[in-house]
Amino acid sequence: MIFIVEGNTKTTCYMSHYKDSGGEKMFSKSNRVISVLVFALIVALLVGCRPPATPTVAPTVAPTEAPPPAATPPIAQERALTVWGFVWTADWLDAIAPDFEAQHPGVKVNVGRFEYDAYQDMVLTTLASGEGVPDVVTLDPMWAGDLIRGGTLRPLDKATTELKVEDFVPGGWNMYAWQGVQYGIPLDLDFNLLFYRKDVYEAAMQSLGLTEFPDTTEEFIPLLQQVVKETGKPAIIIYQGDYYAWYQSFLAPMGGNLMNEEGTEYIFNSDVAVKALQLYSDLVNVHRVAKLWDWDVDGDPMVAL
Repeated sequence: MIFIVEGNTKTTCYMSHYKDSGGEKMFSKSNRVISVLVFALIVALLVGCRPPATPTVAPTVAPTEAPPPAATPPIAQERALTVWGFVWTADWLDAIAPDFEAQHPGVKVNVGRFEYDAYQDMVLTTLASGEGVPDVVTLDPMWAGDLIRGGTLRPLDKATTELKVEDFVPGGWNMYAWQGVQYGIPLDLDFNLLFYRKDVYEAAMQSLGLTEFPDTTEEFIPLLQQVVKETGKPAIIIYQGDYYAWYQSFLAPMGGNLMNEEGTEYIFNSDVAVKALQLYSDLVNVHRVAKLWDWDVDGDPMVAL
């Protein structure tokens, strides 16, 4: 999603964030307000807030003197627009920046790129200090909740009138709304799916007498074990850390969810949720068929599954 950060000297905001390690809640003042706006609306906000040009005052001229030459109007200063993004979104931001600058003379777009692991801390510490705050940031939607509840994200009053909401996937659009107020615009959406190397898995399937890829856990685990037996390598990647979307891929097929349908109560401590997490853990610690994910294996074509 795209966030826009605007200076506001009249507003003091409090940003709340929970440390992953100890659950300690931190409050920090900031005199900068994060506004979540679509990229195309930035200039309307920035340029529209520029002060009017100072009028030229005609000097008093003595009757016997020639009038002075007309004053040369000042040259408008270029306005920098700082945009932060993940390493994988920064290339896209770089690509569209020249067209944006051409449509809005006097605006220079500077794109900063950050690795995922360090990006959230960079955003939070910058907001806390109030120094070097970017104008626009793209964030993982998992990070937005605390910022919205803490009052550091400005509502997008024009989002539903200047954008075609029907052009967006409903789940993506609604992800950034809270209590009927829109706080973010989807930038890109992805989804998790299972894909595998046919040359590795079909050989193991043939050894087990399977004619189709299994669609049950009871058949899937023996197949993973057979791949490990034949290749000596892990058969599947399991994510580690705080990215819970991969766990949801185990939870949803079992009929579970993180929250109830009303979004008012967490239910990931249900029996189904515990069963899904147990399977997630057992693939690594009991069945020993999984490799813990890291950046080195991300996108590696030699990974089997």
